[in-house]
Amino acid sequence: MRVGVLANANSPNTEEMTRLEAARALHLALTETRINKSEQLAAAFAAMKQAGMGGVLFRYDLWFIDPKEVAALVRQYRLPTIHNLRQFVEAGALVSYGVDFAYLHRRSATYVDKILKGAKPADLPVEQPTKFEVVINLKTAKTLGLAIPRSVLTRAKGADVAPRRNGRLNIAATRDRRTARSNGPGTRVARPRPLSAGVRQLRRD
Repeated sequence: MRVGVLANANSPNTEEMTRLEAARALHLALTETRINKSEQLAAAFAAMKQAGMGGVLFRYDLWFIDPKEVAALVRQYRLPTIHNLRQFVEAGALVSYGVDFAYLHRRSATYVDKILKGAKPADLPVEQPTKFEVVINLKTAKTLGLAIPRSVLTRAKGADVAPRRNGRLNIAATRDRRTARSNGPGTRVARPRPLSAGVRQLRRD
């Protein structure tokens, strides 16, 4: 399968080897397209569709792209995309996988609280993200004629699956890797908060 990679032309291509190694392991062929302004997005989609790409991976550095424009192009060219921000999926793209920024913001608030109560910033640990989420727009999947396998929904151990409005499905998964570095004595590990009540857990068949 051929997969397009859309990247910011002004950013260094520091992750190319990592992507190529991962693609080879999955028997995927990557073709990168680089743009530096939003006006080039439609032409990039058209070129990738004509080249026979089965999907497009958006790099995290495409900060100038409007999620609504992406969603419109996904429908126009029937080309599924994957992003690192859920805002794209909420606008109508297919899927995103990335850090749960809402949880990170809550963690930041706890640091502010500790500092205001007298804690020294140098004594607080530097925490790594431990909570990642997959968000799938089921309405877009249906429009593209794609069936989401149950294995995708249950791949993350202990995945919590919560239906969302507008046909979106959110899978919030916590990685087992929970390490932190500290400049002071000892280390602390962030414990993710559970999702709100009403979330149902899918078990493996």
